Amino acid sequence: MSRFTAPDLATLAAPDVIETLDYEAIIAARLAKLVELYPAFDVGALETDPLRIAQQAEGYFELLLRARVNDAAKTVLITHATGTDLDHLAALFGTARQTNEPDTAFRARVLLALEAFSTAGPAGAYEYHARAAHPLVKGVGLGVPQPGHVVVAVLSNTGDGTASNEVVGAVRARLMQDDIRPLTDAVTVKPATITPYEIAVTLRVPSGPDPDVLRAAAMSALSALAAARHEVGQAVNVSAIVAAAHVANVQSVSVASPIADLTAASDEAFWCAGITVTVEVLP
Repeated sequence: MSRFTAPDLATLAAPDVIETLDYEAIIAARLAKLVELYPAFDVGALETDPLRIAQQAEGYFELLLRARVNDAAKTVLITHATGTDLDHLAALFGTARQTNEPDTAFRARVLLALEAFSTAGPAGAYEYHARAAHPLVKGVGLGVPQPGHVVVAVLSNTGDGTASNEVVGAVRARLMQDDIRPLTDAVTVKPATITPYEIAVTLRVPSGPDPDVLRAAAMSALSALAAARHEVGQAVNVSAIVAAAHVANVQSVSVASPIADLTAASDEAFWCAGITVTVEVLP
């Protein structure tokens, strides 16, 4: 991970502070302790035994208490905090939520907040200030065609990602502020170039599983992949399409479109205009 890249939260392991809850394990531990303290108790296996019922009732409330502890731990983790809890974490970094900004976008911007302590010199600082300029900014691409000249390509979170004049103007105005733009940088702000493409795959499946269920599962996975790849400078790889479409019970996947990997320029974003999933049932 470079200094200018916010950490990928999806790659972080689950924090140890969040406990995996198991009601049956709680009851078993309670009954074991009861037998230890009261050896004469030998009817714990009976569902109608009053002491067992009491342990089940108390175990239920213990489960709720442990779940509340988990929830409290999540509120102080940038990976899990939501709503006003996330707002309070962001305040530590001098960052406030924009009007109607969703948690996902706000969290990504908070992770870049440390970069903003510099002027818009580091790549991360340019991205932070661009995202902070307007709530419709989904992402930005940065290019340096020549020393001292920075090109900022803006992607919108509406439609195919084409940024409006209003959004581009807001980003330009923020980046041009004297306390943000380095004196040695000539900054150009423009909409990202949107290149549409389509995904078309054929699933080969054995007879038995419902083809419509498999088609829906593949469609959902491909839609998620297309959404994740809708970023400036993000490639769309055929191998990723095959992996996404290869849901349970699918024997093989062939991709008709795109026929090769799509590699984006620094100011380009690929937009999936349509997904077609065909199912071929093998004999």
